[in-house]
Amino acid sequence: QEDNGREHQYPLRYFNISECSTYSNFWVWDLALTCDNATSLSNCQCKSATILFQYGELECPGTYADSPSCPVGCPVCNTC
Repeated sequence: QEDNGREHQYPLRYFNISECSTYSNFWVWDLALTCDNATSLSNCQCKSATILFQYGELECPGTYADSPSCPVGCPVCNTC
């Protein structure tokens, strides 16, 4: 699906909160770069998730009746 030539300029086109595989590796990498302790995930930042939230691509579960929540078996989603 092309969006007037902007398709290749829109990096969020693959993000889907319901499909863990569309973001899990990137979010784990994001966490690994920011954690004080990579084994316990202490004091981590999910910068990419924060950016998605700021741009309205991600919302907290329960914000609206149809707000999506993390899929089962996707711990990085719950962490971020």
